[in-house]
Amino acid sequence: MSNNYPTPEQQCAALWLVLKEHNNRHRSKHEKQPCVDGMPAAIAREWPSYDSVVTDMAKSDYSENLQCPHDLRFLGMTSGKTGSGGKTLCPHGVVCQAKIELFDHPASTAPKDDQYTGLLAPGRSVEHCIVRLSSAMRPPNDVVKTSIGKAVLRATGPKLRKAKLFPTFAIKTFRGNNVRSGNLLFSGCKVGQPETDYFAHCLCTQLTEKVNPALKPFVQKFWSYSDYPLSLGLSDYCAHDIDGNPPSGRIFFPYVLILKPIRKAGTSCASEPTVSAAASEEVSSATCPHAATCPHAHTDNHAHSNKKHGKGQTDEGGVERFDRFLEDMESIHSGTILFDLFCCPEPKAAIDPTRLQRIGRIITTSEAIPSHPDDNLFFRHQKKEEDFALRPEWERAAKMKCSVGHRKGSISKLAGWKLFEEQIERNTYVDFEKS
Repeated sequence: MSNNYPTPEQQCAALWLVLKEHNNRHRSKHEKQPCVDGMPAAIAREWPSYDSVVTDMAKSDYSENLQCPHDLRFLGMTSGKTGSGGKTLCPHGVVCQAKIELFDHPASTAPKDDQYTGLLAPGRSVEHCIVRLSSAMRPPNDVVKTSIGKAVLRATGPKLRKAKLFPTFAIKTFRGNNVRSGNLLFSGCKVGQPETDYFAHCLCTQLTEKVNPALKPFVQKFWSYSDYPLSLGLSDYCAHDIDGNPPSGRIFFPYVLILKPIRKAGTSCASEPTVSAAASEEVSSATCPHAATCPHAHTDNHAHSNKKHGKGQTDEGGVERFDRFLEDMESIHSGTILFDLFCCPEPKAAIDPTRLQRIGRIITTSEAIPSHPDDNLFFRHQKKEEDFALRPEWERAAKMKCSVGHRKGSISKLAGWKLFEEQIERNTYVDFEKS
């Protein structure tokens, strides 16, 4: 490069070193401390209570999430934060380095000028990413203590009460030429999922706008920051490529991005990057092609690993720890295919399964390590208004009334992880890899 700015590789390596050093300090600090609820102190995690999360949502200033251009954001102690300061939502997770393999664009489906730009430009391998996998919070039914919290849980219905996990995924891609990193954030059901398997369902960059009336007083504040707080913008990710160069024409970006899990819970060995998505989807700890050399693929060894890491232990009150999935994900190896990457190109495509696009996949390029609440790793959120400013017709289209099966409403109220998961399962999407 002709300038003296750090390259994407240098930026990624520097941040990864910071995260590894923070994790090493955390482990050294806790490894000699007594066990917590039967678990080694270095593994035991303190999660904010549901009451604390609700309080934080009502009182915190989230404008920095939309404005901060940095990759590390230093947070002080505030009420509702975890004991050591830091994140309230998604406090604990695992991080690893990754890449996005983007397939060539099918020549028959769009002219070159209508192909995605920036970090989603087809036919490239986007290296130098850092990804974080987490749960937004712990199951609220396990820890709600106040009368207000219990009343809210009762009013929200059975889904939130039965929730076991709130999967979230974030990816940070570094760019050259002094252009800030591109950030994407994905999540599943707003009220959690009943499965303990992190990889049970699709995740996407948009939540449905249907909100339970009992939750509206607690999430209403998000509407003070954006008219579309449950949808994240994608145009910034497509505004510059990995070298920091803007497109020669207009910025071309999708309406929603969707992740379809490929890795299965309990699979610790690397997936073969050359294996097709259909074949990779069938890989599990029982059928892993590396079963002969991967100790975690065997039941006895896996049980030993679970015992060693505190899996199956319970917290005070006898509730089985929900965050065992994090120990499982720490066994992820370099070369593991985590997700297939799908696009919904524009709002009306959300209700047409033949218009969804499988454009690539996300593959790990390092081992996975714990990410703690106070490691200061930050992923910027982009307002959907920035996308609509570039595509004003999308804002009108998203409000269009439609029906999908027995569900009726506007596209923005229906388009979320569940709809896209159902549409993908129809297997009528445009597959860039095979076209």
